[in-house]
Amino acid sequence: MRFDKLDLNLLVALDALISERSVTGASKQLCLSQPAVTSSLNRLREYFEDDLLVLEGRQMRLTYRAEQLAEPVKQTLALIRSEITQPREFNPATSNRKFVIISSDYMQTVLLADVISEVAREAPKVIVEVVRPSSDSEERFERSEIDISITVKHFLLEKHPAASLFKDEHVLVTWNESKYGNIITRDQFLEAGHVAATFGRDRRPALSEISLQDLREQRRVELLVPSFSALAQSVVGTDRIALMHRKLAEHFRPLYAIRLHPVPMPIAPIEEVLQWHRLRTRDAGLQWLKNLIIARSEATFNQRIDRSNE
Repeated sequence: MRFDKLDLNLLVALDALISERSVTGASKQLCLSQPAVTSSLNRLREYFEDDLLVLEGRQMRLTYRAEQLAEPVKQTLALIRSEITQPREFNPATSNRKFVIISSDYMQTVLLADVISEVAREAPKVIVEVVRPSSDSEERFERSEIDISITVKHFLLEKHPAASLFKDEHVLVTWNESKYGNIITRDQFLEAGHVAATFGRDRRPALSEISLQDLREQRRVELLVPSFSALAQSVVGTDRIALMHRKLAEHFRPLYAIRLHPVPMPIAPIEEVLQWHRLRTRDAGLQWLKNLIIARSEATFNQRIDRSNE
């Protein structure tokens, strides 16, 4: 379809090219061949009478015109996805829709696993894809490619609505045959070898690790693991210590030979929140899934959900 002589299919290619700044990256995102994406780029250059992407050294750089187009194109596609391509009606018993949720393995373990079981019972044809937070999560959310993001309040996107789910505190976890008693002192904490979780190719630290930045020079991290769930297993058979969310540590306590201890210094609790795109408030399917997650959180943690931001 053309609008003012512009093939609207090219907007999808332009959005991918702008976000990836690479024909190769855009082709992977769009599941198209590189020659096909190159052809789209050439047509876009002809229409806008601008190079859009130019090669500088080994990297592509956006032209000023491409930078101007980035936000309008992103918002246009988000509006189309939310208001045009998604049906107003939603019947969970018959829908074959796919929902994409951003969630850490922590939230998948303590909450989403039960939600997904409910989805299977109520909506047997619905597909749920859970993806981990990554460096491009915000971009995908803004393009409305993500239905729901479950994250900590610290990382909320301000212009989109959200609902608080629950709060959790931190505990220390050790092997139950380690040298430590019930209480671990600050000195013991600093002297111990630690297990810490990092995420993605850029090895982003967890919020709890960011909270310990002041102790970075004194604390000795001996093992890095790629998930929260790996922390409990990784201390078994050692005298290492891991800092974990209490709800996750309690989930793993019956499965691994671990002991839970108070943290010997103040660390602020985390608050988990559910967030959705501001253009998706009338999406009946998204509202159904959101309400399912909220209801399960209330039932599991016996905490009333804050709906003030909806």
